[in-house]
Amino acid sequence: MPNWFINRVAAAPEVLRHVTNTHGWIDLSIVDEALRNRTFNAQNAQSTAETGKQMFITAWQPPMQAMKNLSALFSAEKIKIEFANEDLGDTCGTIVLLGGVYIERNVDPDEPNTESRSAWRPFAAALWGGPPSNVYGRRAP
Repeated sequence: MPNWFINRVAAAPEVLRHVTNTHGWIDLSIVDEALRNRTFNAQNAQSTAETGKQMFITAWQPPMQAMKNLSALFSAEKIKIEFANEDLGDTCGTIVLLGGVYIERNVDPDEPNTESRSAWRPFAAALWGGPPSNVYGRRAP
């Protein structure tokens, strides 16, 4: 069973519209051929693309290469990605891209420990939509 990630992307509406298909799904294969035939459900993708914010779930890891490619394609636009693993406090953080490169990076340590998990747990829980006690171990649909 995969490990699920919630991803929240903030970017100019035209950037998000570029990867939202006609069915309202995020289709990152447009910018990353490795993700061919994989789309990600994003509730209300059309309307949220207009606001400049989009949330979607991915398996195993956030789609960083696709986001870097998208950033390179829209090189004048900042793209902010917040991501959190379903195991709250592990593999989460915020990255900002410009021109396909990281300009800001605030992520949990590669070797998380009890202290770092505790520090990141509120961030991850907020991204998943609930307090840690209600969200921990939650599985994506």
